[in-house]
Amino acid sequence: MNLSLPFWLLLALIGLFATVTVGQSPCDASTRIRCNIHCRSYNKLPLCDDNECACEDKPTKAPKPPVEPPTKPPKTPEES
Repeated sequence: MNLSLPFWLLLALIGLFATVTVGQSPCDASTRIRCNIHCRSYNKLPLCDDNECACEDKPTKAPKPPVEPPTKPPKTPEES
């Protein structure tokens, strides 16, 4: 059985995971907690990157349009 292809696929996945992990620099735990408390007091979403806190507006859901009951067609003189 040729294990060359699965080996290279596994190596590529590990490289991709390492790139994504290193590319993100999350905040320290204490900074993240302070950011959460600060932003939630304004009812916003906390975003913490590179030890800096930013608050973002929460996405709003569009209200559902009211459902209208089905209407019956008007009666014609022949049906009366």
